[in-house]
Amino acid sequence: MRADANKYSHDEAYYSVGFEANRDMPSSLRKMVRAMLQEYHISNDDIEYVANILIQRESICSTVFVEGIAFPHAKLEILTDVHAGWFLLQEPIDFRSPMPSSVNMQNLVMLVFILLAPPSMLHVPLIVPIASSFINKAFRTRVFRCRTNEELRNTIAPAIPNHLPY
Repeated sequence: MRADANKYSHDEAYYSVGFEANRDMPSSLRKMVRAMLQEYHISNDDIEYVANILIQRESICSTVFVEGIAFPHAKLEILTDVHAGWFLLQEPIDFRSPMPSSVNMQNLVMLVFILLAPPSMLHVPLIVPIASSFINKAFRTRVFRCRTNEELRNTIAPAIPNHLPY
């Protein structure tokens, strides 16, 4: 367990600029979860479980928030730490359509923020400032123009409080 296991930290988050997603939301989300959680040394079975939960949730209620951004999130009993991942995609994907043949331009997503937390964590105090930051079109544009993982982190970090407790 990390020292700040019950907190979000920019330094502990996973960043990926130019992430090569698949054409459909379910397999893209699965690929993102795998990339992110392998960094935390989570077992393959648990990675698959987490991906299935997020995909199921996304199929029930989309987390597409504002132009080009989705915030898939879940509280999971198998987790003891907060895990977060920022994915700036190489190509946009339709996050609401399960198959690439039914793409809706209004649902295209370029940035995915995945937040996974233990059941005891209140994730709303983290999601609210993130959502508030991304309402600003100039901020979204700056984020979408990032070319490196470090640039993405340095663009997002000042706008979103770090070390938010549960």
